[in-house]
Amino acid sequence: MKIKSGFFLLATLPLFLEACSLSAPADTDKFFPQTIGEYKRNEVRQSGNSWFNADYKKQDVEIFYGFGPYSTAQEAQTQVTNKKFCNSGDSAIGGTSKILKEETLKDKAGKEIGKILICREAVKEMNQDTVGNYKYKITLSNDKNYIYLEGRKSSLADLTNFAETLPLNSQVDFTGLNLQALVAANSSTSTSADELIKLNPPVKLAKEPYIKGKVLIASQTFSGKSAGENSNGIIFFDKRFEKYGLAQNSVADSYNEAETIIQIACSKGEKLGDYVTKDAERKKFPAYASNCKISVIDKTIPAIIAQKNFVGTILSDEEILNELEKTVRASPPYVEISAFIKALPKR
Repeated sequence: MKIKSGFFLLATLPLFLEACSLSAPADTDKFFPQTIGEYKRNEVRQSGNSWFNADYKKQDVEIFYGFGPYSTAQEAQTQVTNKKFCNSGDSAIGGTSKILKEETLKDKAGKEIGKILICREAVKEMNQDTVGNYKYKITLSNDKNYIYLEGRKSSLADLTNFAETLPLNSQVDFTGLNLQALVAANSSTSTSADELIKLNPPVKLAKEPYIKGKVLIASQTFSGKSAGENSNGIIFFDKRFEKYGLAQNSVADSYNEAETIIQIACSKGEKLGDYVTKDAERKKFPAYASNCKISVIDKTIPAIIAQKNFVGTILSDEEILNELEKTVRASPPYVEISAFIKALPKR
């Protein structure tokens, strides 16, 4: 096989250049060592004629590592240009993965040898009580071959350390990529809605309140039949950005990204009377108002810059019985709450 100067790694590293000759998993120990640093390899899998992958684990940390050649130069160009490996999933609030770094790779002699792409994908939650859960991906490629790394139960620090430790990358110069700063900027952990609804910074009401930067909305509402919680209600991240007049790209994926926190905290208000069910049994239950306090927090101060109370008193025909309390509570006045948030100027 002829060695060309445009290949991904130096000619002194034939392992990467021999990718097209791989024909069975048994041949891959040189590409997939039993151990990489502190990581131990699981079984190597083959997909197609020349693509191989394996999972590497270190305690609870798991990294998926795939390696293979492009079938054609056109395929390489298409995948690199379209950033295929970064755009393979939706974020928790819609949209594609976020690219954190896209740069030229150089070897230790300063020669350009390929590209590196690092991206972050928000893990979509079945529930909506946490934000900031991410998985990270790294692609190192040239016009012939590519390495794909994906963190599973791993941080960006774990993934970048693995990339640097990978024997195939021994001649790559990672020092100029400033990966430490990138890791520091993406070191946040997940945050629960319960943590945000409990935030209580000083109250410094602004004469002209506003919404600054990216936003997270933590909402607390009453329990119903499906809640299975206590009378404090359900606490969740409200991601219905259109409802509050917010652009999709203004909703934060994590606590670190957010500059504004909006709390919608609803609790049981005064008794309104009795609610009579609409079925044949005509059961009677105590009915209560919903008291909702809206607080707008400028996290960069930090302070509560706006607060307003709303009371929901309208009982509809579809109110949900709180099975724990055997009571009915009026729905929060979301029309008024939405109008209040929509009216806040955006900075």
